[in-house]
Amino acid sequence: MGHFLLLWQYDGDLIYMGTKGVPCALSLEKLLGLYGPLAVLLFFVHKGITMYVNNLWAGLAIGTFLLLIYLWFIAQVEKKELVKLPVVGKYFRVRSEVLGERREV
Repeated sequence: MGHFLLLWQYDGDLIYMGTKGVPCALSLEKLLGLYGPLAVLLFFVHKGITMYVNNLWAGLAIGTFLLLIYLWFIAQVEKKELVKLPVVGKYFRVRSEVLGERREV
């Protein structure tokens, strides 16, 4: 079994989190200003809807739909970073590629 070491380092407005060899920079502004409040809002929307709809399958469907909205929002905000990833990047296009201008990243 391999060992996993998680490192945290705060540097101004970025948090570097990741393994010892591959750090991952997280923006505190995005984390606390966008993603956190949106997750809390969607959580309470789900709780509010499921308070009136007492069906398990409807609650799961609504929760899945709200999760997909959350993931879509993150993908739109982080599109420039997702394009750089080797496997996932081919599913995301920068706006200039959509308009016909091919641009190397």
